[in-house]
Amino acid sequence: MSKYYETAEHAITASVALSVVDMITVALKFWTRRIQKQPLMADDWLLVLATLLTMGIGIAITYGATHHAIGWPFQVPPDYKGDPALLVSDQVTLARKIQYAFLIMYPLALGSIKASFLFMYKRIFSIGKKTRLLLTTTIIIVAAWSVAFCFAELFQCSTKFWANWGSTHDIRTQCVGTTRLLYTVCITDFLLDVVIIAIPIKLVWQLNLSTATKFGVISIFLLGSITVAASLLRLILVTPLVFGVHESAPNNRFVSITTSLYWGMIETGVGILAACLPTLQFLLRKNRWRPLFGLNSTDSADVSPSRPFHLKLPSNPVIHVDRTVDVAYESKCSSPVITRAKTWIRRNESVDGPDDIEMRDSIFQRR
Repeated sequence: MSKYYETAEHAITASVALSVVDMITVALKFWTRRIQKQPLMADDWLLVLATLLTMGIGIAITYGATHHAIGWPFQVPPDYKGDPALLVSDQVTLARKIQYAFLIMYPLALGSIKASFLFMYKRIFSIGKKTRLLLTTTIIIVAAWSVAFCFAELFQCSTKFWANWGSTHDIRTQCVGTTRLLYTVCITDFLLDVVIIAIPIKLVWQLNLSTATKFGVISIFLLGSITVAASLLRLILVTPLVFGVHESAPNNRFVSITTSLYWGMIETGVGILAACLPTLQFLLRKNRWRPLFGLNSTDSADVSPSRPFHLKLPSNPVIHVDRTVDVAYESKCSSPVITRAKTWIRRNESVDGPDDIEMRDSIFQRR
């Protein structure tokens, strides 16, 4: 009996649903930047690229599922008497072409998502030289990883591109370690996700905050940990495909294409959502979604908009912490107004509670 992720219906549902959700969340992220009056930067635009690639993967999966290539059992023509490994049918050719396109787009989409997380950290934590060096180095590693595996998949059969959508025998004889290459992508993908999620934990823990506030801030960044869970799950499911658990069954080998594509779509789709959540929590907590529907925030008697809080900067500047993890610094002079936070102040009078963080631009203007 086929598992749910090996069926065409679930493949189509995941592809369409995640594509739509990703488009909406990225659009809301851009809207949030507008509300915050923050410029669009690399962390925002990289998610646009990731969304386009993920939509491309979703379109390919949906097309294959509706043409009996993805999520359908391996079909051998009644008049075919040869080895199934040598069969090249319309079903096999289409499934292999879709798989080949996926393998090229997949590392680029993942690389864009990972780099978006890192550029978001750089927007927030880029204060000390060591922090900037750490983030810049990790961004370079992610970019190199993404491009390297994209080209590795592109030329996995050297220049014999026809072998990529040929029979199972063609792939075995003309291509080098295709399943092990996929397994290597999964392992390194998971390890990079762990590193990227661990970076803000270390940086937040070094701040001069109470332990409770540190955990609150870290919990916002840990929203991205769902990408780690998705990459780990895909790694677990791909492992038996690589080490030959299904080697004896031609149908299982063919359906394994659907398994790889389905969980790849899940990982990229969920990754984009996770990358948007730290910014979108500002939109949700502040009730700023109301202008989307032509409503005024003052229409609700249950919500009190937070009042601006101003401080005169002493020689050791004080940073006011309000609600969101996104930081924008404004200065009219050539040198930065704030170079390092010495003290963090938490407001407790807000009705929404202190679990969001925002550094207000107006606070950092010189008097």
